[in-house]
Amino acid sequence: TESSIPAVPPSDSYKSAISATMDGIDKYQLINEDNVPPIQNKTNKTKTKRKDEKRRQKQSRSERELNYKNVRETRPERPQRSSRHGRGRSRHKTRAYEYSDSEVDARSKDSYLGGRGLKCSSGESGAFGSFETSILDTLGENDVFYVKQKYAYFSIILSILQLLVMMLMMALCGVAPLDVNPMVGPYPDTLSYWGGKNTYLITNDYEFWRFFSPIMLHAGVIHLFCNVAVQLETGAFFEREWGSVIWVVVYFTSTVGSIVTSCLSRPNSISVGSSGALMGLFGAKLSEVFCISCFTMSKRGVYRGHNIHMEQLGGVLCSVAIVSLFSFIPFVDWAGHMGGLFTGFSVGMVIFSIQIESKQYRFLWGALGVILIGLYMSYSFYFLFTEIQPDNELADVCEYYRQIFHEGYDCACQVQ
Repeated sequence: TESSIPAVPPSDSYKSAISATMDGIDKYQLINEDNVPPIQNKTNKTKTKRKDEKRRQKQSRSERELNYKNVRETRPERPQRSSRHGRGRSRHKTRAYEYSDSEVDARSKDSYLGGRGLKCSSGESGAFGSFETSILDTLGENDVFYVKQKYAYFSIILSILQLLVMMLMMALCGVAPLDVNPMVGPYPDTLSYWGGKNTYLITNDYEFWRFFSPIMLHAGVIHLFCNVAVQLETGAFFEREWGSVIWVVVYFTSTVGSIVTSCLSRPNSISVGSSGALMGLFGAKLSEVFCISCFTMSKRGVYRGHNIHMEQLGGVLCSVAIVSLFSFIPFVDWAGHMGGLFTGFSVGMVIFSIQIESKQYRFLWGALGVILIGLYMSYSFYFLFTEIQPDNELADVCEYYRQIFHEGYDCACQVQ
């Protein structure tokens, strides 16, 4: 039999409990889209906020990286210019970086990279990781170039001193006519008085300081500007790349090799200029590129940009050809250029052999450089002081040049 249960009307307390329960469920369902509990305290809100911030940062980082790569892919490449040997500006703290001109224009490098959070210093974090990692991933290993210092101190100082010496020499001793000095400069005897290469004074009066002083003098304004332009362009970049110590060693050793070669080949002439020292820098760069191409270098990070070194090789060969053209102007000696080039190459063999990974090749290549320098210098100095007999008239360069230029020659700076 079916039993009937009398209906009991719900009490007010029961109704209120059911209503509160349903309200809680509705409220939970409305705010539970992100699985957030219906009742949140202050700690949960803080954690949620941090997670949201990290998610937004990660998303914005990915978007910036994607946009940067898209810009790199769509950016038209600029034509390469061989006269600029990997030159460029770089912001620097502990280590500076250079970039190929075919990748980023030098005038917009800082704004192009800085606008994307990249900084040109080792160990700094940019928009997506450390600079070195992000740049290598974006540009490629062969497009990043390392230099040791930001400024080329000695290149700038020497260029300023050379300019001041030329101005002072022309102010005190006058300017020679173009038929005497077509380079728009002082009289030839002035070059000798101020420290030019004079073989007679070196071998008879033992003025050995003349092995170094000719680099501070130039035949004229045209000669000076051309040499200083090369020195501040290519020479300055080599100093930043190698460091000032290596640059000074190569520069002044090449100067001695240049002057002694000039004394051997043309003992009866006065010559000046820093062209021989610049050729020595080019010779050292040729030696460095040869080492990188033929041997495995131990400092892989420094020599990572192989194609940039090859680009520099083409620029160096062009610079050698340009500087060699000055061999045919007055008071400049082609033999000095060749002597500086050979000396710089030999010194570069010794310096850059230190970075060769193989101990056997390192020893053989460095020893070969030492042998070449030793034999060349010892033979040259021995032959200079025993076999070379310069013209005695070079003791009085004023009379010497008066015999060559019969009329209108003025010895304005004659030393009594």
